Amino acid sequence: MKFTIPSLKIKKNDLYFIVAMSAFMEPALFTQFKIIDAVFLILKVVSAIYVLYELICSKISRFHITIVCYFGSLVLSTAINGGDVFQAIRTVTFNMLPCLFLDLMIQRNSTRTVILLRKICVAYVLINALLLIIVPDGFGKYIPGYSMTVDSRLNFLGRDNALIHFFIFALLVEFLRSRKKEQAYLMTAVMITTMLYVWSGTGVVVCVLITAFALLFQGKRIEHFFNIIDLTIAYIVIYCAIVVFRLQNLFSGIIVDVLHKDITFTGRTSLWDMAMWYIQKKPYIGYGITAKFLTMKSGISYSPHNLVLQIVLAGGFLSLLCFVIMYIASVKKISKRKYVYSSLLAVSIFCYLVASLTESTMNTQYFYLILVLAYNIDIMVISETPKLKPHIDMMKANLQSILEIPLDRISIKATTNEMLGAIGRREGIAAQAVVSVYEGEI
Repeated sequence: MKFTIPSLKIKKNDLYFIVAMSAFMEPALFTQFKIIDAVFLILKVVSAIYVLYELICSKISRFHITIVCYFGSLVLSTAINGGDVFQAIRTVTFNMLPCLFLDLMIQRNSTRTVILLRKICVAYVLINALLLIIVPDGFGKYIPGYSMTVDSRLNFLGRDNALIHFFIFALLVEFLRSRKKEQAYLMTAVMITTMLYVWSGTGVVVCVLITAFALLFQGKRIEHFFNIIDLTIAYIVIYCAIVVFRLQNLFSGIIVDVLHKDITFTGRTSLWDMAMWYIQKKPYIGYGITAKFLTMKSGISYSPHNLVLQIVLAGGFLSLLCFVIMYIASVKKISKRKYVYSSLLAVSIFCYLVASLTESTMNTQYFYLILVLAYNIDIMVISETPKLKPHIDMMKANLQSILEIPLDRISIKATTNEMLGAIGRREGIAAQAVVSVYEGEI
């Protein structure tokens, strides 16, 4: 198996996208160094201005409105509760703009956009793996003023439990755009090996799901195995069983003996109970995205380590409603399309939801970016199918036998119609033939 790192040749027109998305996806390690973090902050601000300019010059879609409503509800809740509105706007902006920007760029050129996104993801994953080999204990304890706990190592892409958030997104992009499945499998192996090394309980569970999908991905009809509606229902059942009814005791053997975690998921059940108590006080508008709740006796504030509870705490059921509308708008697209990519996106969304059961994920933009990719499934497939490159040699051989001419005199090229007309809507395929004819023998 031959693995090739994506080409580093970047066109000038692609540079803005690379810089903007790299800045928005700033590795967690860089936030611990003031100078580097300041540089990335400047890049984020410049990128934000550029993205806003692009959005102003473009047509606003309904999906854009759902994204703005969701993030806007979080800022509104913060303002109503007298929180730090500036900090809320900053947090929301750096999570919202990457989603809007990615959606806009996919609309313009989906193939090129996902290719560039893959370059960033592959670079980040490989750097994280390399640094983990060089510095197995992580970087946290070497940084002055950085508080570390025994099980909280700081890696290039974040703490041990946070790695899986990026890995799910990176693996999705890898399978979407990898030219060879072997490359996607190798990247899967790198990510799974990393999660097994740091031994995050949530990460190990998700890795099992990803491995199962990677094995089934070798088939041509995996869309029959994974349906987003079924997986969403499965997530709701799992959520109610664990978070609401606390039935994890039924799986104590797996949780304790295999994952080496306690039944409370390292104290997360206590955080869930506290979060539900706070929610009952302000169920409709929440406490704002910058509020410090779940404060322990030690004075340290924690998040509820659960996506749904975190959304309701920050923005109340208003924000949860906006989130559900945004989620439905995305999954509605892939539920109606029987593509291989539909199953790929469905599994990625499900894995992220499973990871969000016991981890803080609301302020990480990767889940929102996955929803953007899901919403644009039609555009990505239109520009990708049918793939003629693997069949060109056979087509040339067939033409050679029919025309009885040398193979080197036959040329076949394939292109797209840039989503225009009936061909762009995948309602048909067009073919053009050009024949050069000479009088006499050559």
